[in-house]
Amino acid sequence: MKARILATSALALGLVACGGDAAPEEEAAAPVDAMLPGNFEITSEVTALNSTDGTDPATSAEMGSKTTANICVGEDGLLPAAAFGEDGDDCTIENPYVRRGRIKQDLVCQREGQGGQIRVNVDAEFTEEGVDGTVSTITYFSGEGDYSMTRTLSGRRTGDCTEAEADADLEAEVAE
Repeated sequence: MKARILATSALALGLVACGGDAAPEEEAAAPVDAMLPGNFEITSEVTALNSTDGTDPATSAEMGSKTTANICVGEDGLLPAAAFGEDGDDCTIENPYVRRGRIKQDLVCQREGQGGQIRVNVDAEFTEEGVDGTVSTITYFSGEGDYSMTRTLSGRRTGDCTEAEADADLEAEVAE
């Protein structure tokens, strides 16, 4: 047994000495623990939109529609709540999870002029360069217009930003 170990060691040493390279070990990229703060250009596309009460959905979104927004991810690593609502929605984030390349955010929104609430779930993976995932929405309005909607989410980091710049970007996009 000792002779076999010595022979194997001698062979390996001889290969290295003669210029043979041992196969380099590939380093696995460590998961990013939090989203890198900064400006992200986020594109979302409506991939499913269904009435849940048999009436016309009370949304301005349409099946297949795409939107692009510039958002500012702050030091907390969360995607801002305002990025997921419609004009007149007031959304707050509940139960956020941002770790090891994964972001999950539950949002509760109120829509101006509409009783009830909107529940939004963001489920995405991220790297230092960008984010990809899905956004699921379901409404519980006190009147007609309830719907469920699914959007794909894709974004890339485009640079640095401040919270004031992010707020101005979102306000400008809502006004358009």
